[in-house]
Amino acid sequence: MYSITRHDGDSVNSDAPPVVDVQWAGAEGALEMLDGRAARWQDHRSQRRLELVRQVRRVVHEQGPDISMEEIATRLGTSKSILYRYFRDKTALQVALGEYILSRARTRLAQASESSRDPRRAVEAMVATYLEIVSQSRNVFLFVNRPAQAAAEGNLRVFVSQVEDLVATTLARLLPPGSVAPARLRVWAAATVGLVRGAAEQWIATPAPERPSHQDLGADLTTMLWDGTHALLSANRTTVPTRARSQEEP
Repeated sequence: MYSITRHDGDSVNSDAPPVVDVQWAGAEGALEMLDGRAARWQDHRSQRRLELVRQVRRVVHEQGPDISMEEIATRLGTSKSILYRYFRDKTALQVALGEYILSRARTRLAQASESSRDPRRAVEAMVATYLEIVSQSRNVFLFVNRPAQAAAEGNLRVFVSQVEDLVATTLARLLPPGSVAPARLRVWAAATVGLVRGAAEQWIATPAPERPSHQDLGADLTTMLWDGTHALLSANRTTVPTRARSQEEP
């Protein structure tokens, strides 16, 4: 059983608001006091919610992806009613946990995208980084993708969009300026991210003795991605941008 506490040692297993000393100083002062209380309570609630997410991550990592809300609450030493005050349902908890885990990967993925001047090595580094993140906590990854709609809601979609931005930026550096419309690059990036995410979901759900190592899978996916991407890049390198061609014509 986990005792959920903040860094200052106060318990977060209850839902009692923090104690606030009230000193009235006229109408204007009262409004300022109320605004201050609201801000402090919102911060208090946000901190409690974050601590709950961290503790849920530990429980899911240890107990597995099929754990119920009741079992989570029991392991945390709290009640389901407390969980539901911060997460409207299990899907909302999945989304919050997924956001917490994946948001921590943003910096690592950005660094991977810039880890080499060789574009293929950069792509391989990004794929390997993502697979390593998935493999480090298989249970948590499966939990945040069960049911499937959890992965499509909330800030998980924001995270995926940000990864697509990284991929699109990487591809854009390999092409002559203006040779491919930004919207088209975004579609390519979405296809790239979708392939890796889909493969990772199937891979991590496969029993350990049967699935390839994340290094082997990373190499396989990079070959699939790079050979296809390289063909697209080569074709578009030889295409003169419409704007440039119109300027050359008499």
